Amino acid sequence: MNLAHFLKPRHIKIGVPVATKEQAIKHLVEIIACDYRIPDAGLLYTRILDRESIASTTLENGLSMPHARIENFYDLSVSVLIPETPIMDGDRLIRILFLIITDMTKSNLYLNVMAGIVSMHQNEEYMSLILGAGSPKDFVKRFESCNITINKVIFVRDIMNTAYGSLPTSATLKDALDFIVRNQTPYIPVCDEKMELIGEVIMTDILTVGMPHYTQLLKNLAFLSSIEPLDELLRNESVLELGMIMRKPSPVLSPDTIIVEALFQFIRHGNRSFLPVVENGIFKGVLSHMDLVNNFLRA
Repeated sequence: MNLAHFLKPRHIKIGVPVATKEQAIKHLVEIIACDYRIPDAGLLYTRILDRESIASTTLENGLSMPHARIENFYDLSVSVLIPETPIMDGDRLIRILFLIITDMTKSNLYLNVMAGIVSMHQNEEYMSLILGAGSPKDFVKRFESCNITINKVIFVRDIMNTAYGSLPTSATLKDALDFIVRNQTPYIPVCDEKMELIGEVIMTDILTVGMPHYTQLLKNLAFLSSIEPLDELLRNESVLELGMIMRKPSPVLSPDTIIVEALFQFIRHGNRSFLPVVENGIFKGVLSHMDLVNNFLRA
């Protein structure tokens, strides 16, 4: 289905003189409330701002995508506002704002519509095309020509982190610890020069290096009063390489894995918070618990 099918010219406003994101949202909310005969536009506006307070939906490249699910709406509404001049939202500029409203039961379609809009905004050629629209009907025509389609199923590729980094087998424990601190993550994919995933390292693998074997046989180490067991780790962090401690990655997801299967893998492997995503052997990114929360359960 072409995403343009969800657009109605009467819900598209071009060149609106608004100074803030909140004004833009309020402008569209009043139109939607009137068109759908929503009795309390103020409540809808508050619901949207409450969602924005959790995490701003303004992305890089000028797209803002506030959204909300409300009871008894029985539809999926996509309205658009292009401000007369771009407006600031924190340190990001808004060139176009999509407001998405649906009911509590259309999560699948709702998420796919948002994924389609994000896909559009990642293409600067498409963004320039629709921002140049001279009228609402022209906007719909231009948007349709972008041929942005939506799926009925949510895949890993729709919510995974594609910007997640990796390290080579020659990287040292020092490199690994720097990676963990820099990215605030305990999980490290290990790839070769072709970006094929050949291993993975988690924080406990690194800590194990610093704990002599005998300590792992004890029930507790409360009797120790120093960090002596970690001396080996501290002494050799610039020498030991990840190739010496990495494990075989398992399980591994594909970008085309459906979210239900990914959820099953997380549950089945209860100690995993991160799963690597691989396509034809090439590392493509990572799916984490927080990706599921931020981009699916609380999208």
